[in-house]
Amino acid sequence: MELDRRKVEAIKALLQDLASGSADQVPVCLRTALERGWNDDLPRYILMTEERKREEVQRNCKRHQEEFLQSVDQLVSIAGEAGSLLAGSERLGQAINGAGRRARGKADDLSILQIAQRHTAAAVLGMDDCLVVLGLVERIESTITSGRYYSALSTLDRVEKMLHGRHQMSYRLTQGGGRGLDDRMGGRGGLLAADDLYEPAGVEGSYVQAIQHNAFVRKVDEYITKLRTRIVKKGMAELNHWLLRIRDLSVPIGRAACERMARHLLFSRGFEVDVACASSVRKGSHGFEDGEAFGSYRNVPVMHGLLKLAEALGFEKWGDLGWLPKCVPSIFLAGNAEGGKGVRQVVGGISGGSHNSELLDSLEDELHSVHIALLIHAHFGELSGFQQYYTKNRLPQGELRAMHTVDLATMTFEDFSRSLPDTLAGLVGFFTIETKLLQESDQLDGLPAKQAYGDLWMTVQRDLIDVVKTQLDRANQLGYGGESGCEPTTVLCLKEELVTLSRTLLDVTGGTIDINMTHMLHFIQVGLRSAFDLSQKNWLKGEVIEILRDDSWQPLFVADLYDFKRLVAPLDLHSVLQLLDDEDLDEIEGAKNPLDLTTSFNDDLEDNQLFSEDYDGDPLLRSVGNMLNSAVPATGTQQEMRFPMTLPFSSAYCKTARALHRYVLHCCLFNLGSRTKAKSFEAVKATLVASGAGRDEDLESTRPEDFADASRQCEWLANALEEGLLDVYDVYEDFLVGREQDRYALSKGCQIYLDSVNFALMPDRLLPILSDAMMFMLGRVMAGSPAGQRIMDEALAVVGDTSRSAFETLAAKARDYIFITTRNEISELLAVLGQNVEVGGNLWTPGVPTTASHPWVNDVITFLRVTFMTKLTFLPTDVRDSLHYLACSHIHSEVIQRLATDAIPKIDVYGLYNLKFDLRELEDFADECGVIGLKDCFKELRDLVEFLTDVQIEELVADRRALERKYPNLPEPKAVAVLRKLQNLSAMGLAHTGSVNVPSIDQRKAQALANSLSAA
Repeated sequence: MELDRRKVEAIKALLQDLASGSADQVPVCLRTALERGWNDDLPRYILMTEERKREEVQRNCKRHQEEFLQSVDQLVSIAGEAGSLLAGSERLGQAINGAGRRARGKADDLSILQIAQRHTAAAVLGMDDCLVVLGLVERIESTITSGRYYSALSTLDRVEKMLHGRHQMSYRLTQGGGRGLDDRMGGRGGLLAADDLYEPAGVEGSYVQAIQHNAFVRKVDEYITKLRTRIVKKGMAELNHWLLRIRDLSVPIGRAACERMARHLLFSRGFEVDVACASSVRKGSHGFEDGEAFGSYRNVPVMHGLLKLAEALGFEKWGDLGWLPKCVPSIFLAGNAEGGKGVRQVVGGISGGSHNSELLDSLEDELHSVHIALLIHAHFGELSGFQQYYTKNRLPQGELRAMHTVDLATMTFEDFSRSLPDTLAGLVGFFTIETKLLQESDQLDGLPAKQAYGDLWMTVQRDLIDVVKTQLDRANQLGYGGESGCEPTTVLCLKEELVTLSRTLLDVTGGTIDINMTHMLHFIQVGLRSAFDLSQKNWLKGEVIEILRDDSWQPLFVADLYDFKRLVAPLDLHSVLQLLDDEDLDEIEGAKNPLDLTTSFNDDLEDNQLFSEDYDGDPLLRSVGNMLNSAVPATGTQQEMRFPMTLPFSSAYCKTARALHRYVLHCCLFNLGSRTKAKSFEAVKATLVASGAGRDEDLESTRPEDFADASRQCEWLANALEEGLLDVYDVYEDFLVGREQDRYALSKGCQIYLDSVNFALMPDRLLPILSDAMMFMLGRVMAGSPAGQRIMDEALAVVGDTSRSAFETLAAKARDYIFITTRNEISELLAVLGQNVEVGGNLWTPGVPTTASHPWVNDVITFLRVTFMTKLTFLPTDVRDSLHYLACSHIHSEVIQRLATDAIPKIDVYGLYNLKFDLRELEDFADECGVIGLKDCFKELRDLVEFLTDVQIEELVADRRALERKYPNLPEPKAVAVLRKLQNLSAMGLAHTGSVNVPSIDQRKAQALANSLSAA
C-alpha cells in the first residue's frame, strides 16, 4: 500500500510539473514516466486529472455567472438613481466652472509635473536596460558553466556594446511649456509611451550608455573583467586538458596513418593480394606446406608478396619460410582479422586498428578544444601569449624523449625493438595532429611558425638516428644469438619502420610543414645499410658456427627423396651441369642434351666420370664434376634416383648453402622499398610508354639517375654476397685449425676439404639467384635495357673474384691438415717402437726369433685401412694417392729414424730379423692399396734390415761393389748407427742362428763392421 501511495504521489507530481512547466518539459516528463514503467497508469491519471480540471472550470464559471447577474441587477438599480445624479451634475457643473478658473492658475505647476513624469518614465526604461544587462551577464555565467564559450563571447560583446559601444542620449526640455515637448513626443498630449523610450540591447542611444560613469556601469565593468579572466582560464583549462589527452591519442592516430601508408607502399610494390593466388602459394613446387608457418598470414598482402619474392629467387624450395613474418613490422601485418594474436606474437603487433582509423578520420573533432582556446585568445587580442604557451607546452611533446618514459638509448635492444613502433607512431601522430591544426585554424598567429615544426623535426630526426645507431652498434657488438643480439630480420623490420615513417610524414605534412627527410634517407641508405651488413655478417657466421657444431663430419647420407629435396635439390648441389657453358658442353663427348638429367655422358669413361682427363677447362670444375657424378650418376630424374645415397659433401655444406641463399634474400628484402628515389622506374616507364618513348635508349637517356642508383644497389648486392662467402670461409678456417684435440680431426679435415672445393663453385651456383634478385629489384624494363644488362654484368663479375680462391686455399689447408693429422696419428701408433716393451717380451732385444708380425704394425695397418677405405672415399685420386705416399713414407721414416737414433738404445739381430715380418705386412698393405710405386716407400728399410741380417755381411762390407749391387738402397750411415748398438746374443739365441739363417756376430765384431763401413 505504501508503495502504491508513493507511486500515486509521484505521478501526481509529474503531472503537476507537466501542467505548470514549459513545453520543453513535456518530452522530459514523458521519458521519465516511460523509464519508471508507468505506461499503463499515466494515461489513467491524465484522464483523472483532466476530469478534475474540467469540474473545477465548471465550478468557476458557475460562480462568476452568478456574480455577473448580481452586477446587472445593481446597474438597473443605479439607473434609477441617474436622474438624481443628473440634477446633481448641473449643480456640480457650476462648481466646476469655478474650479476651472482656479485650475487655470495652476498651469505652471502642471507643466513641471509633466516634466517629472517624463523623467520618471525614462528612469523606468533605464532600469529595464539595466535588467537586460544583468540578464545577459547571467547568461554569460550559465554559458561559461556549460562550456559554450562561443555563445559566452558573443553575449559578452553585446554587453560591452550596451555599456560602451554607442553615444549618450540627450533629453532637452522646451523652454516655455509643454507644447514643443508634445510635438517631440508625437503629439500625445505630453505623455511618453514606454516603447518610445526603450531601445533594445546594443542599439544606439540606450540608457546604460548615457550613464557610463554611474556606479552600476563601473560594477558591471569590473564583473565583466572577471568574466573575461574566467573565460580565458576556462579556455586554458580546456587547452591543458587537450594537451594531456592528445598526447595519449598521438600513438593510435600515428598508427592509423602508418597503416594507411603501409597499404599504399604494399600496393606500390605490387603486393596487392589475390586470395585465390595466395592460397595456391601455400604449397609450391618444393612440396613443403607453409600453412603452419604463416597461419592466417597467407592472405595478408605483404606475406603474399614476400612469398612471391622467395619463389622468384627459388628459396621456397628449401621449405624454410617460417622466418618471413619477422622481416616486416606489425603495421604491414595489421588489418588481418584472423591473425591478430599472431601479429602480436611475432612482431609485437598492434590492436584496435578500426578504432585508430576512426580517430584519424575524426581528427577535426579532437581539435575542438584548441580551437576554442585560440578563439578566446584571439577575441581578447592575446594570441602572442597563447603562441608562447602553446610552443612551450606542445612542441616538447613532439620530441623523441617525450615518446617514452625510458630513454631509448639505454634500453636493451629487444626492448628497443618492441618500443620503437609506438615511438614512431607517436611522432607521426604528433605531426599529423599539428598539420591538421595548421590546416583548419584561422588563427595561425597563435600557433608556432611552420619553421618551428621543421626545426623540431630536424632535432627529432637527428636524435632518432643517433638512438638507432647506438642500439644497432651495441647489438652488433654482442653478435648473433645473444639475448640482445641483432638479427637481420630485426634490421629489415627497422628499415621498413623508418621508410614508413618517412613516407607517412611526407604524405601527411605535404604542403603545410616543410619536412626535410634528407638525413633519414641517407641514414637508411648508408648507416642502416652498414648496420644491416654487420648484422648479416654476425648472423651468417652464427648460423654456420651452429651448423658446424652440430655436424658429425661425415658425408651426407640421403635417406629418401624428401631429404634430397630438403637439402640438395634447391640448388642442385649434386650436379655441376647447370654450371657448364657451351664450351664445356662441347668438351663432354656424347652430350645430346646437357640439361636433361636422363642423358648419360661419356659411357666410355671409367668410374662414371663426367669429364675426361684431357679436359682443358676449369680443373676445379672437372674435379668436382667427376666427384659428384661418381656419387650421383646423371642417369635419371630425381624420382628415378636410388635411395639411400651418400654424397661427398657434408650436411653442413647443404645447410650453409641454404643460409647463403637466405642471405641473398635478406639483401633483396633490404633493397625492397629503400631506394633513394621515391618515384619508381616502373612509373617512369609507364609515362614514357604512354608518350610513345618505349625504346631502351629513350629509357636510358631519360632517367640516368635511376641507372646510377641501380648500379649502386647491384654493386652492393654483389659485394654483400662476396663478403658472405668470405665470412663462411673464415668460419670454416677457424673450425679447421681451432680444435687440435678433436676426436673427429681426420673426418673434419676430409669434410672441410670436400666442402671447400664445392664451396669454391658456390659463387657460380648463386649467380643465377643473384641475377634474379637484381632483376626483381630493378624491374623488367630497366633490367632488360642494354644499360641495365651492363650494370648487372659488372656487378656479377665481383662474385667469386676473391671467395673462390679463398675456398681453394682452404681446401689446400684442409688437405695439409689431413696429411698432418694422419702423420700425427701414425706417430702416436708408432710410439711403442721406442719403449722396447711389448706383450710377450722385448721388442728390439727379444733374444729369440719369431714367425709373425708385431701388434703395432697391425694397429697401424688397421688405422690406414679404415682411413683410406672410409674417410677418404670421396677425396680426389691425386689427394688420396698423395696421402698413401705420405703415410707409408712417414712409417718408413719413423721406423728407420728410431733404429738409427737413441730412441732405440739397444737392439739384437733377432730384433732386426723379427722386423722383417712387420715390413712384409707393410709392403703387402702397400700392394693392396693399388697405388703405383707405393711399396717403394719401404725400400731403404728393406735393404737395411736385409743387410743387417745377411749371413754374408762381413764379405759385403769388404766388397763395396757387391754391397751396392745387392743392396742399392742401403742407407749406410743408418746401418753404421744400428751396428754400433747391436747387442750380443745369449746362448739360447746363438742356438737359433742356424735355423733362421742370421749372422752370428757379437758386439765387438759389429763395432768392427761399423768402423769399416764408416771408413768406406
